[in-house]
Amino acid sequence: MSTHRGLVSRALLVVVTALAAVVPPAAAGSPPPLSVVLGSSGPANAAAVRLQNSTARSRDVTGDGWPDLIARQPDLNNGTLWIYPHTRNPQGAVFGARVLAGTNWNTMNWIGVAELTGDTPEYETSASAPADLLARRTDGTLFVYPHSGALNGKYTWGTPVTVGTNWNIYESLMLADINTDGYDDIFAVDNDEQKIYFYLHTGTFDGKSTFRPRQLFGDGYSDPTGTLFFTEWSREDPDLGGIEAGGLGTAIRHTHKLTVGAGTWDTSDPWTFTAGQFAPATTQRVFLMDVNGDGKNDVVKATPTGTLVYYPFNGWKANPALGTPRTIGTGGWQAMDLLT
Repeated sequence: MSTHRGLVSRALLVVVTALAAVVPPAAAGSPPPLSVVLGSSGPANAAAVRLQNSTARSRDVTGDGWPDLIARQPDLNNGTLWIYPHTRNPQGAVFGARVLAGTNWNTMNWIGVAELTGDTPEYETSASAPADLLARRTDGTLFVYPHSGALNGKYTWGTPVTVGTNWNIYESLMLADINTDGYDDIFAVDNDEQKIYFYLHTGTFDGKSTFRPRQLFGDGYSDPTGTLFFTEWSREDPDLGGIEAGGLGTAIRHTHKLTVGAGTWDTSDPWTFTAGQFAPATTQRVFLMDVNGDGKNDVVKATPTGTLVYYPFNGWKANPALGTPRTIGTGGWQAMDLLT
C-alpha cells in the first residue's frame, strides 16, 4: 500500500495479512503458541479519540429493533449505569427518558453489549434479541449478564455468570460475530505484547466454556492514538475499520466466509476516507450507533463540552463517508466515562 496511508490503515492490512498464519486453538489452560495484533486502545487517557472502557457499539436493549445507548456516570453512587432508549424518531429527539440500570459499576473497568446467550423464544422472530451485557471486573474476572427479555430498570439484566478469569491482561476488547454463527466473538488486545487474540463463541452459553480457547492473529502493531472497530458497513457481516486521531479513516470489508482466517477480510481493496471530524481537540469519546435506522452504523462523538454529535454513514466507499453532523444530545455527556 502507499506510504501516505496512516497507522490505522497500515494496521488493518498488517493484521489481516497475518491471518494467513493463524494457528490452531491452544489447549485449554495453556498459552497460545503465537499471537495476533489488531491495534490498541492504550490507557484510557492516552488520547481524546477513544473507545474507552467499552465496545463503543450500541445494541438493542429494549427489544424494539433499534439500538439504545448505555452510559456510565462514575461520580454517582460508585458508578451509575444508565440506559437511554432510542425513540425511533431519528429526525427528532433521538433518546427518551433515561432508565437507571444499576449502581456500583465502577467495580468494572470494561463493559460491552453483545449477543451471547442465544435468543429467547419470544424474540426469535423479532427484529433483534435484546443485548446481553459483558463486563470485566478490576480483578480480571469476565461476567455475562443475560438480558431478562424486558427493559426493567435494575432488573434489565439478570444474575451475572462468570465466563473467564485473568482478562485484565488486555487493554481493549471488541465484540462482533466474526464467523456469522449468530453469537458474538471477542477480540482482545494485549498492548504490552503488541498482540491481539480472538475468542470464538462455542454456540452454547455455558459459563467458562462459553468461548473457545484463544487463537491469535498477528503481532507487532500498536497505535495508542487510534480507534479500531467492527461495523456492518459493506453488507451484513462485520467489516474492520479504524479512525486515527489525526483524521484518517480506513475500512476493509468482510468477505462473508464462515471461518476466521486468511480471507476473512478483503485486503485487496481497502477504503481510505477523511475523518477529520474526530480530532482530539473536539472529541472525547467515539461510538457507533445506527441512529437513523437504515441498518448501517453511524458514528457518534461526545465532545469535551458535553454534546453528542451524530455523523450519518453515507454508504460504502461514498465520498464523503460521513454526512452532515447533527447534535443529538446537549449538556452533561462529558461526565460519562463509558458510552456504548
